[in-house]
Amino acid sequence: MTQYSGMLAILKIEGFALAESQNYTPTINNAIIDVTNRDSNYWRELLSSTRSWAIAFEGHYHSAAAKQELITHYEANPPTTVTVIFTCADGTKTLSGEAYLTTLSFPSPYEGAAMLTGTLEGTGKLTFSAS
Repeated sequence: MTQYSGMLAILKIEGFALAESQNYTPTINNAIIDVTNRDSNYWRELLSSTRSWAIAFEGHYHSAAAKQELITHYEANPPTTVTVIFTCADGTKTLSGEAYLTTLSFPSPYEGAAMLTGTLEGTGKLTFSAS
């Protein structure tokens, strides 16, 4: 497994870097439908269904602009989407799309750095591109 010294994943919200990378977890899902029936001779048969994506994030808060974007989108009624750009730590891929902010918290550990954590649930297509 290749290790990338000194490289951090970057998560941008509406063009603003969210925080210093601590832990970003992009998850891509593909739902499966079981269509097994008697005609399949009792072999399981599956069909691909809907796809979804989400990004859970945790980092040291450092961008007032990104924090304010998240709060603004979270307070909007009805909620609005945010443009998400995620660059992988190895720098080879960038993922982008629209997402809803579904959780947001500001943990403040005693004698620790100010943190920002949350979850972005993608709506629509997740686009992959070379960085």
